[in-house]
Amino acid sequence: MKTRRGMTLVEVVIAFLILSVTAGLFIQGSVRQHMIMLDTRSITENVFSTAKRAELKIQEIKDALGGAPAPSPLPSPNTYTMFPGEDDERVVSYYPVMERINDIEGNPGVKTIYSVVADTRQPEFDVPVITSMTTDIKSGGVIVEGAYAAPGTTVESAAVLDRADLLLLNKYQWYISGPSFPIRWDNVSMEDPGVGINVPMYPKDFDLIPYAVSSKLTITPDMAGRHVLCIMTPAAISGKMGRSVMSKPRYIYGLPIFSDLAAHYDASLIDPPASVIDINIWPDISGNNADASHYGSYPVILSITDFPSLDGRDYPVRARQAAFDGGGWLEAPGLALSASDDFTMFAVVKADDMSSSAIISNGGAWVFDMSSYPGLLEDKWYILGLRSDNKRTVGKDAALSFDSPAGDRSTGDIIKIGGGSKISLVELIIYNTQLSDGDWEKVTQYLGDKYNID
Repeated sequence: MKTRRGMTLVEVVIAFLILSVTAGLFIQGSVRQHMIMLDTRSITENVFSTAKRAELKIQEIKDALGGAPAPSPLPSPNTYTMFPGEDDERVVSYYPVMERINDIEGNPGVKTIYSVVADTRQPEFDVPVITSMTTDIKSGGVIVEGAYAAPGTTVESAAVLDRADLLLLNKYQWYISGPSFPIRWDNVSMEDPGVGINVPMYPKDFDLIPYAVSSKLTITPDMAGRHVLCIMTPAAISGKMGRSVMSKPRYIYGLPIFSDLAAHYDASLIDPPASVIDINIWPDISGNNADASHYGSYPVILSITDFPSLDGRDYPVRARQAAFDGGGWLEAPGLALSASDDFTMFAVVKADDMSSSAIISNGGAWVFDMSSYPGLLEDKWYILGLRSDNKRTVGKDAALSFDSPAGDRSTGDIIKIGGGSKISLVELIIYNTQLSDGDWEKVTQYLGDKYNID
């Protein structure tokens, strides 16, 4: 069995000495590190304190130069020659600001914060002010109303500025509304309670049109049935921007299909005198001069109708309607179909009496009548379509189907709208051709989205 042996006294003393030296070195390093941290904090505080004093002096000099009373009289400024010997040589004057940074013991040190303040202020640059702004729809350079989103149609913004000589470059931003606001801003007063309900409001109902940055906006078919507006910001020669001004929104009329269009009637474009609601003229906006005039014993009345509420909105779509009461009608002597009398017609319509519901007819030649559509209900809005090959449809998503004949398509009397009927019309579209199934779908979808009708 081995004998256990402990540490000798000498070994204990040596171990103690080693520990003492190590502890001493560690404590000394810790104390030195702590002192460095304290000095760093003191230096940082002194720098920030000195910078604050310098900033206060700079502000006092600026205030004094601006006319405010100074805490103490300003000394005479120093001068400095800039670009010596050059054509642009000039002498500028300035006020020096110098503050010494205290050392860690609080005494003024050799380090300083130095700045200068010019004794002249940068001049205020003038900027143009927009005194008026208009947006016009133009086709071929000519201002038009009720213009379509047809090729070559533009919306152009023009502004009057108080100082055109200051102008460098105006900034333009164009915005477009969402669908289903069929009321024109042109017919709405800013005091009208329908603002923000019947017509779109900026910014919540508008989206920015990318890359539209000039005073002219080219209209595209997808803009049909929407409003556009322009926000213009003037700029001075100095580059300083002025106050932005927003134009009044302009309504862009459809349609998605323009070729072979014979006539287009939209009740939103009827502008009777303020004290009269009788419709004497219903303008054709197709450009084919097929305006419809009133005939008969009863007037055609202009009124406002509500359509169902859109998803996500808590108010209905509103639109103008032409209401017929059985004894009055509109004649369109300028409406001429093609030689073969092929046609395609669409109507946004409802009937008060389904037995008296002819929308448009050409004497005994043909008739577009709601009573020939099985299952329609009175006092309900529909999108109806009729093609001269006896195909019909109801709604924006319905398939074309054969039904009762539209007529013999021979030449008849002057075309009548609402002759002897008790109906209400919001929009009537007539093509002098048989639209393809694909084009038919585009038109019905356009009307369905515009008025929120299935």
